[in-house]
Amino acid sequence: MLITPAELFFESIGRGVQEAGSALTSYAALIAQLENRVINTRKAFFSCWPSCKELQSKRVLYSKALMDKDIYFLEISGQSQSLVHQGQRNMTTIIEGVSGNTGFTLIDSGIPKICQGYFSTWVSKVSQLNKTTNSDMNNIFKGLSGMLKGDINGYKESGFELIKRQREAYAKSATEYKKYQVCRDQYEFDQYEN
Repeated sequence: MLITPAELFFESIGRGVQEAGSALTSYAALIAQLENRVINTRKAFFSCWPSCKELQSKRVLYSKALMDKDIYFLEISGQSQSLVHQGQRNMTTIIEGVSGNTGFTLIDSGIPKICQGYFSTWVSKVSQLNKTTNSDMNNIFKGLSGMLKGDINGYKESGFELIKRQREAYAKSATEYKKYQVCRDQYEFDQYEN
């Protein structure tokens, strides 16, 4: 006899738990990779500072790592309306419980305390500019419905629209980000310059 519906149900729960565990492990690994990238690019930059042949390339890698850290903290801040970011916040909460750290200290001790006001202003501006509306949710559900019928275009289009709006929000909040960035960069030099 094949598997009964009840057995299938419990088997799918077991598979779901296994997949969730794998996702959490993968997410924790991504956080660790980002932290290592910040630390390693910082060491490389400041060991080269103020003048070495590779200073510009080390500066670019270091800046990119710090910006990726900023984006991570923006995403888990709770201000973003993205469903993907909600998933990241949920995973971060689980990791916090296991590690004893908080989400804002999981990577490189978090946002420097002296710069948190500037960071919060930037996060608020992005949030104001990037709200998910009921219409967005309806488009996502319509797209999912179409996908179940074999048409993925509606889902792709709604995703592209959300990504476009998020990019616009980042661009329109550049002034607020720049103020935070100046504070963050000064902090980095104050703490790590030899």
